[in-house]
Amino acid sequence: MSNLTPEYVSNFIVNQFPERFQDTQPELVAFILAYYEWLETTGKSTKVLRQLRANRDIDDTVTDFIIHFKKTYLEGTQLQTTVDDRFLLKHISDLYQAKGSARSVELLLQILYGQEVEVFLPSTRIIKPSERTTISQYILSFHHRQETRI
Repeated sequence: MSNLTPEYVSNFIVNQFPERFQDTQPELVAFILAYYEWLETTGKSTKVLRQLRANRDIDDTVTDFIIHFKKTYLEGTQLQTTVDDRFLLKHISDLYQAKGSARSVELLLQILYGQEVEVFLPSTRIIKPSERTTISQYILSFHHRQETRI
């Protein structure tokens, strides 16, 4: 590999050996160098570990991490969605945190069907008897007659 970026360990392998190893056993140095170059090819552990900071972002991560995140955060769900797995994993914690609210229903339907919805709560349109404002007051008085018998 001819990349001289710090994300590749193989660029520094030859300089890690003392000069006597480089002079007396160049095959060993070449073997170790080839081994680290092989590890840095796409999908191998060294390259993934060196790029771990970049792979933290769900939008830029490798497919292996998407599978791991799905097993971790969506275990046991039977969601068949129309949205991308990356979008689903990015917003699943919002759905969990909004559980039981109108926002959770909106998020769930957006995730399942990919459409914006508006939740209508009938309780917002119920007329309550105490909401009427009175304009004038009526005072009812009852006169009770007492009958006297002799």
